[in-house]
Amino acid sequence: MSSIFLNHADVRNLLSGLGKSRPLDRTLMSGISFVAKSLNMRDNDLINGIWKGVPRSEVGVHVSKEAFFKLVDVVQKNDMAAMKNTQRLAMIAESLSWKPDALMNHLKKTTGHLGSNASLARPKLGAPMNLERLGILPSEKWRTLARMPKGINIAAGGTGSGKSTTMQVTVGELFGDYASGPVRLIVPDQGALRPLRVELDELHPAVKPVVLFSDELRDRSQFDFAVEAAKIAPVFITAWGDSAVTAYKRVVEKIGPEAKSLVNGVLWQTLVPQKCDQCGAFRPECQCKRKFTRFVVSECVTAAELEERIAMNLPSGLLLEVSQLVIEGKMRREDAERDFGSIFSDPACLIRSASLPKAGTATAQSNL
Repeated sequence: MSSIFLNHADVRNLLSGLGKSRPLDRTLMSGISFVAKSLNMRDNDLINGIWKGVPRSEVGVHVSKEAFFKLVDVVQKNDMAAMKNTQRLAMIAESLSWKPDALMNHLKKTTGHLGSNASLARPKLGAPMNLERLGILPSEKWRTLARMPKGINIAAGGTGSGKSTTMQVTVGELFGDYASGPVRLIVPDQGALRPLRVELDELHPAVKPVVLFSDELRDRSQFDFAVEAAKIAPVFITAWGDSAVTAYKRVVEKIGPEAKSLVNGVLWQTLVPQKCDQCGAFRPECQCKRKFTRFVVSECVTAAELEERIAMNLPSGLLLEVSQLVIEGKMRREDAERDFGSIFSDPACLIRSASLPKAGTATAQSNL
């Protein structure tokens, strides 16, 4: 979903900005940067609003993900600086599925007195989010994998486990690492509009690509793109799995034998309800009017370690840690059974896992 809306003033800014120059090159990120600059936004703020936002504005015209890609495609394919305002407006309106005159009349009537839409405002800056604040304790091991020059890095977990947030923070940290050099984020969600292979071929050799699949890979072409990109750049994907092994197996099965040499590793996580620090109860027993938080249980496992774990038939390396959390009363037995059923059903797993190096651990609370 997209949280980006445009008021009358924003469309006028867009018209003016797009008429001043052209994108630096034909890459998707260059087109996005050009549109962001015309809207007086930072690239990352616009990307987050389009990819991960939730529609909230009650005024203006909504810019859906599809409309945004149409606009970026138009900007890349046309020299809008050589056009008249009416021509540029026609292309912008068409991208938004409006007629030019109807668009401007509607916006002038409803938002002409409001200035720029609040959805374009720069977010208030607090303490920078990082893996430790999320509660990912095997953070340095995961950072080591993420900083490798190529290969596939998998953030895994069940539905609602926070893996997408972890991936966003990881890539954000990675961009900070490369702040002193040219780096290009490629988000190949719209392969039909901008094939990934074209995006990679057009990059200058000095530019480091970082490829992020913001949605879980599902079809054959997406996996093929990931394999192609992983041979020259770090690739980040999310995958569902009730353990690191399960997620790894699903990716290997989809990619084929080549995956074993391309996958760097897996960061697997789950979110566990936090005990109320006021009454000591879990929901729904707790009746305190307090905001509940959850803490992360996570582990980071390399591809080689996963292959060893598969050979030993060990689905998780977190069995001992979770068992201890249950014994200490920090985790409900039903939550442990939900995510780590083998703890209680197969004691042999505990014995075998005790001989393996600890890949991760339960972490401090997180507001995820």
